[in-house]
Amino acid sequence: MYHFADRWSTEALEKTGVILNNLFSAMSDPTLVSFGGGSPAKEALPVEILQRISQAVFQREGRGVEALAYG
Repeated sequence: MYHFADRWSTEALEKTGVILNNLFSAMSDPTLVSFGGGSPAKEALPVEILQRISQAVFQREGRGVEALAYG
């Protein structure tokens, strides 16, 4: 018979679920700056710049496969 660690008990998992629910609920509050969830502001993510850079890399001399390889 397997014995799981105490942190896998029903009570512990329920407590963890409540904590995570509260954390992620707070992250959606626009009046709150949350440093707890590691979720940066959407405005801070340079999506358009990264799209242009990645497009240039993949189109350069047909080397898109090399850009994705481990070499």
